[in-house]
Amino acid sequence: MMAGTKMYFVRTQGCSVGCHFCDTKYTWTKDQQTTDEMDIVNRAKKSGVKWVCITGGEPLEQDLALLTVYLKANGFKIQIETSGMFYQSYLKRVDWITVSPKNLFARKGVEFSRAIMDHCNELKCVVTKNEDVDFYIDYFKNLGSDVDYKIFQPVDNSPEIASILLKREDIDDWRVRCQEQKILNLR
Repeated sequence: MMAGTKMYFVRTQGCSVGCHFCDTKYTWTKDQQTTDEMDIVNRAKKSGVKWVCITGGEPLEQDLALLTVYLKANGFKIQIETSGMFYQSYLKRVDWITVSPKNLFARKGVEFSRAIMDHCNELKCVVTKNEDVDFYIDYFKNLGSDVDYKIFQPVDNSPEIASILLKREDIDDWRVRCQEQKILNLR
């Protein structure tokens, strides 16, 4: 679990998943703004951190192969946080992969990529209602067996959803975690 680790964040543009509760809808459309990979590396160096987190939008809709090569060549550890709806071969260079599946919330035609689970370190499932938990437990009972951490995250840090999760007796191998960045107002 990478929560609390100092990181330089790279937020990508473009996301075809389209979750109704998304807190970064401004990243959904790709615009004409691009940033040179070495510019990102240099800014990460200036920040003084050892980790770079690439998130979105949906980062795996982008070709980040060159960026991952440059980051690794400059001694950075890389985390990618993805919906798991796409797979890219450059994931083999990534040190930590957080998959936050959006199977229940994705637009039609966007399907979960089971191949990504071969590289997943952390499975973080957003919960909007009790039935979501049942879906995730069933969907990932075999698929997520080798994952280091399995997490349920109440949507919008909902105390009601957290209470539901904490009362369940069938999720002992899962953790319940809030969105710390929202509580601390970090953006």
